[in-house]
Amino acid sequence: MKIGVVPNNDEFDHPADRRRYVHYLNKSGIIFEKANFNKDYDFLYVSISGNLALWAKYKERYRNSKNKPKIIFDLSDDLLKDTWLKNFLRSILYFFQGKNPSFFLSYKQIIKKMIEVSDQIICGSEEQKIDLNKLHQNVVVMRESVSQEIFFKKRSYKLVRKNEIHVFWEGLSHGNAECFNHLKQILQGLSGGKVHLHVVTDPLYCKISSKLNCTQTYSLLTDIFKNTDIYFHLYDWNLVTFSAICSACDIAIIPIPNDPVMMCKPENKLLLLWEIGIPVVTTKTPSYERVMRGADLNFFGSNMNEMIQKTKTLISSEKVRLAYMNNAAKYLNDNCSDNKINKLWNEIFTKDKV
Repeated sequence: MKIGVVPNNDEFDHPADRRRYVHYLNKSGIIFEKANFNKDYDFLYVSISGNLALWAKYKERYRNSKNKPKIIFDLSDDLLKDTWLKNFLRSILYFFQGKNPSFFLSYKQIIKKMIEVSDQIICGSEEQKIDLNKLHQNVVVMRESVSQEIFFKKRSYKLVRKNEIHVFWEGLSHGNAECFNHLKQILQGLSGGKVHLHVVTDPLYCKISSKLNCTQTYSLLTDIFKNTDIYFHLYDWNLVTFSAICSACDIAIIPIPNDPVMMCKPENKLLLLWEIGIPVVTTKTPSYERVMRGADLNFFGSNMNEMIQKTKTLISSEKVRLAYMNNAAKYLNDNCSDNKINKLWNEIFTKDKV
């Protein structure tokens, strides 16, 4: 079985790489390589960050061949939800970055072409699958495998320190200034003790893509949280320390700005934090609401006041936090086991499924 992969980055260490096909293939002892357009493969796995305009042409040379490759397109970000302006700007940016050999007015055109030539589409949520089913007949929702990245789990649900609240946030810093501002508003609405925000992210914050108009994340956070009583603690993302920092906090918050693509993000971050054992308050997005309701929980808010009230409820009682995590643990056991995830990967990397 010859597998070529177009990764999200060349080191294969992007979360969407290492928590998905990399984990499965390595665990299964299956060899793969960074895809070369001029080589023949049994399976071609294309990530959303790849040069889609190029790889959409890969199958053309197999038009008259009986042994066609199986092309798997991982549409981990729902860029089809981009506004027309962001869609146009993304086309310009990717062209000048060299990700597209030709200029297209709409990046969505390239994505749809990649969908058209693929044999299987992978996405992150049931909501995204419903939309993609209109474009392709073979769409699979794939959970991320995160157990290998968790070295510490939360065991106690007493507050870390009396009269203090320790809140956790994790993610890419790029373009997330609005998330940090939402965190500030939520945390300013709390009372009853000192508030500490623990942020695990990149040292650089970039407004455009992950390379342009950049500044130090520490400077950004200092500016956002100045003149508040919120103490922020910044940590570089590290595989070993990530779960230790998270498990040492009381709760986590995932605020989502009113952006079409971000509102359509799958539930991966919520499930990851639950795996570590920390209770989470989220913005009411379709995926987060579905998962919360599936766990018989309602710690999501559709506006700032609701987010503040849900957070207050969660920090009000050790019993509330413990009951929350009992529900979350049951949901994970029923829906996110390694066996279920590996079974799906086995089906994806089976040629006769084409």
